[in-house]
Amino acid sequence: MANLYDRLMKIDMPILSHVFARRIGVNLSNVDMLKDKLQVTIEREADFCCIVRHKKRKDNFIFHLEFQSENYYKIRRGALYYAILADKNNMPVCPLVVYLGSAPCTITTELVEPNMTFKFHLISLRDISYREFLNGETPEEMVFAILGDLEGEQAVTVIEAILSKIQGFEEQRVKKCAIHLQILSNLRKLQPLVTKFVKRMPLTIDISEDKFLNEICDAFEARGEARGEARGEARAAAKIKTDMVKGLLESGRFSVEEVTELVKTSLDFVLDIQQQMLKTAKKKKVSKK
Repeated sequence: MANLYDRLMKIDMPILSHVFARRIGVNLSNVDMLKDKLQVTIEREADFCCIVRHKKRKDNFIFHLEFQSENYYKIRRGALYYAILADKNNMPVCPLVVYLGSAPCTITTELVEPNMTFKFHLISLRDISYREFLNGETPEEMVFAILGDLEGEQAVTVIEAILSKIQGFEEQRVKKCAIHLQILSNLRKLQPLVTKFVKRMPLTIDISEDKFLNEICDAFEARGEARGEARGEARAAAKIKTDMVKGLLESGRFSVEEVTELVKTSLDFVLDIQQQMLKTAKKKKVSKK
């Protein structure tokens, strides 16, 4: 699921990069974009990279932004990113990690070894007042209020405030942000509540035109084709269809009828998988007790 949130962030990265860079004193008004694939002896993909330009060339640096939905960050990988970016562009790097999770952040921001020290900036959204995001300039920033510190406010109140504010923008942008709010709210187990309020909005959200959803479906299909070619068996196709149904149900964004339509399968098939998922979840809950 972590990759799902990374892909969501990339959609609005031109806006979000400015929002979070400002919080550590970085101005992105004059930048040159860098390709996010870092290929030397390995290939990794960074969330966002750009060269921040200044009047004096010696003051230029690379701004590198990463999002984490899990409460950990592979600090050695962060050091590797730093080394590759700095070496390739011959300039220092300013790394920032934005933590999206709900648990108190325990991510280590410094790696000290005998011949090397690496540090990065860290922002934990749960420690920032939701009002700071709600009072932002863009709807893409406002939806992040759902991940902030609600300061004792009821979740319903915050959700209503977010949806009320984003409705002042053009309809297509509101639709996109309403969908993104539903996805982000999964990180706070508030997705069913958000969906309830979104359905009351005067919007017609055509899930078939949801670019983000279609990317997820395409990824599942590509994985299924690869399995099918390798195995040459019908069960490969059945497995990928099951994976698609599970993925869509786990997102919490769609009814069983909508999942049936998207995957192009039978309602009974979707209901059977839903029941299996509920049984599995129940067993895990019992085993934890």
